[in-house]
Formats: sequence, structure tokens, C-alpha cells
Amino acid sequence: MSNGWQNQEREPNGQFGLSLEVAQAPQDQVPPGFGKHPINTKKNIRDLATVIETEARDTSPEAKTAVGAVVINRMRRNRTSDVQSVWDGFAHHIQPLQESYAVAETLLNHPENDPAHGATHFYTPDRMPKEGNLPNGRGHTLESVPGVVDTRKIPVRNYRPHYADVFPEQVIPGIPPKLFKFYRDPSNGPTR
Repeated sequence: MSNGWQNQEREPNGQFGLSLEVAQAPQDQVPPGFGKHPINTKKNIRDLATVIETEARDTSPEAKTAVGAVVINRMRRNRTSDVQSVWDGFAHHIQPLQESYAVAETLLNHPENDPAHGATHFYTPDRMPKEGNLPNGRGHTLESVPGVVDTRKIPVRNYRPHYADVFPEQVIPGIPPKLFKFYRDPSNGPTR
């Protein structure tokens, strides 16, 4: 799957023998909608790579890119230029590998490219609590997602977050729904 970016150099990713294209952008440009400071700082690249690695480790480059784009969409919606100002909505505890760094750098250098189609939220059905495993299941909706199975490989329904009941889903080609489902907050204001 091509991301459509015009890239000037390639950087190898030693893990799995993949190559990821890494685009370069000036450090002093502030994209529209992101506050007053540049977003492609070394700190933001490290922080976004950490979110990508934690949330999308062991997935395709396309899935990593979509997950990172959701973080950037939240930054844009909240008019901030700092990844950490929105990262409480995401897991961020695993040291990133080179592939996640490359994806983060490309996204932060070119935030105008949005492979997540405006999505501001995502979750992983395969990692969500399964039917009967949520202490207080009231208020949570169950869903059946192809490929979500229990330890015996029997299809099982998973709980989904509240926003999945009210926000429109953004289907991203090439990313199986059992791995990630993406949603867009339809309001125009800040989002959590």
C-alpha cells in the first residue's frame, strides 16, 4: 500500500528487512491548526514513536501509520503542537524500534497526509475484554468482529468503547478490523 508521500531519502529498518521512506521537512514550519510551535521536533518524534510502538507493535507499516495519524489528528483538533498533551488517550510504555521512529518522523514532517481519514479514536477488538470478562458490563456494547477468538480459537464477542456507539467509523483499507477499528469525533472542537 503506497502512502502517496513524496519522499527524498530512504532509511532502512533492520527488523524484518523492511525499508520505510522518511520524508524531510524544515524544522521551523508550523502546520495550520497545531498551535504556535513546530510539531516535527525530536521530542515529538520520540513520543509519537513510543505511542506507535506500544499500540501497534507487531503490525504492518500501514497500521502503524494509521495509529500515528490518529495521534496527529487529536493534536490538530486540540490545537497543540505537543504529542504528550494528547497521549493520555493512548498506551505509551514500550521503547520504540526504528520502524516506529521512521513512521513517526514521516507523519510529523507531513501532517497534511492523513491515512486515518480524520479518525480521532481507535481501539483493538482483539485486545478488548471479551463477553463475560468485564466486571461491570452495563453500559458497554458487545460486538462480533471477524477473527476475534478466545484461547480455544472459538469466535467470541468483545466489548467496545462508548465512542464506538456514537462516532462514525472510518474504515482504513488493508487494516483488518480485528487489529484496529478507527472512529472520528464528529464535533469540531477538542477531543479526548
